[in-house]
Amino acid sequence: MVVYKLLIVGCGPAGLTAGIYAARYGVNCLMVGRDYGLAGEAYLVENYPGFQSIGGLELADRMFKHLTSYGVPVKFGEEVSKISRSGENFSVELSGGEELEVQAVIYAAGSRHRRLEIPGESRLLGKGVSYCATCDGPLYRGKNVAVVGGSNSAAQAA
Repeated sequence: MVVYKLLIVGCGPAGLTAGIYAARYGVNCLMVGRDYGLAGEAYLVENYPGFQSIGGLELADRMFKHLTSYGVPVKFGEEVSKISRSGENFSVELSGGEELEVQAVIYAAGSRHRRLEIPGESRLLGKGVSYCATCDGPLYRGKNVAVVGGSNSAAQAA
């Protein structure tokens, strides 16, 4: 069984940043993540310091390259299927069947947007379909839009 000091679950910006800092401090760590999360879906990011405007996938790719420049092993495309306490450590099972033992876990798996499941939604993501009024609202300034949401969220976003 492979033993790591730290397992970071999630390859989005939070997980990648945690991995960069862990590597810089010499912590023996492993990253596991299915994808870049919501960052990989963002059409344009215009609120990240240092970049006036950058595609979400490009930003995530740059962060990933920064992380791997430190030699951090990454199991990209994998998921953690189980984490359980094992004495002072944690036993971890990956979706591919591999078992690990780690001393600590950072869970940075993020979240997913609830999609409407309407025709064309995925194809138009970032090209008219958006899930974050705060993030993407300026892209639609002065345009006719439809705002959809549950509870008060749609009215607040509008």
